[in-house]
Amino acid sequence: MNSHGSQLAAVVICFLVFTVTTVALRCYVRVRLTGGFGGDDALSVASLIVFVLGSACLLAGIGIGGFGHRWMDIPQPTLVQALKLFFIYEATYVIATCLVKLSIGLFLLRFTVERKYTWTLYIILAILLCFSIFLLFFAIFQCKPVSAFWGNPGTCNRTGTVKVTYAHSAIISASDWALVILPIFIVSHLNLGFRTKVYVGIILTLGSCASIATLTRFAYIHDLIDPSNLLFNMGLIITSHFEIGLALTASSAATLRPLLVRLRGVLASHGQSQDSAQRYLNESENARRYPSRELAGEIDIEVGGLN
Repeated sequence: MNSHGSQLAAVVICFLVFTVTTVALRCYVRVRLTGGFGGDDALSVASLIVFVLGSACLLAGIGIGGFGHRWMDIPQPTLVQALKLFFIYEATYVIATCLVKLSIGLFLLRFTVERKYTWTLYIILAILLCFSIFLLFFAIFQCKPVSAFWGNPGTCNRTGTVKVTYAHSAIISASDWALVILPIFIVSHLNLGFRTKVYVGIILTLGSCASIATLTRFAYIHDLIDPSNLLFNMGLIITSHFEIGLALTASSAATLRPLLVRLRGVLASHGQSQDSAQRYLNESENARRYPSRELAGEIDIEVGGLN
C-alpha cells in the first residue's frame, strides 16, 4: 500500500468509526431515551448502510492494489476490478448524500411550526431528491454499454459527467447553506436571549456543516474528465467520502443531548439560558407532532428534557 492508498484508508476507517458510533447512539437515544424514532432517524440509518457499502468498496480497491496507483502501474485484471469498485462507489455516494440531506431536512421539520418555513424545507428537499435521482441514473448510464466504464468496448460521456457533477455539487452546497440559514430565521424573532438563540441555532444547523467538504470537492471534479489518474489522485474520492461522513456524524451528534443529560447532567451545568432553549425545542416539536398537550407532556423528554 503506497502513501495515497494509506491516506484514503485512514479517512475511510476514521469515518466508519465516527459514523457507526454516532448513528448507533442516535438510535439508542431515539428508541430508548425519548421514544421518538422518526423518519429522519430511519433515513440516517439507511444513509449509514449505503455509506458502509461505499467504504467497503474503497477498502477493497485499496486492498487489491488499485486505488492509490496510476493506471500504468496496475495489472489489467486488477484495473478492471478497481474500476468496477469505483463505479459502485459513485452510485453509493449519490444515494448516501441524498439520504443524509433528507434526514437533516426532516430533523429540521421536527422543530418547524410556521408554514412558510415548512414549505421552504419541502421545496429544498424536493429539488435535492429530483436532481439526485437524475445524477444517479446519469452516473450509471454515462457509458454505452455500462461495462465500457471498466474497459469494455464502448463510449463514455466524460464531459457530460463533469458538467452534471458540478451541477450536483452546486445544488448540494446551496441546500446545505439553506439548511444553515433557515434556522436563523426560525429563531431570530423569538423572545429569547442572544445566548439562547445561538444555542438553538447551533443545534439546528449542526448537520449541515458538511458544506465545507462540498465546496472543497469542487476543486477535484475536473479529474473525472481524465479517469486515467482518478485512482491515483485521491482528492475527489477523499472529499466525497469526507462530505458524507461529516454530515452523518454531525447530524447524528445533534440528536445526542438527552444522552449527555442522562450521563453528565448537562442541563444543570449549562444554566437557565440553555433550559430556555431546550423548552423551545420541546414545545415546537411537540406542537408539530403531538397536538394534545397532555400527550406532549408525556413525551417531553424526546429532545432532551431529562433531569
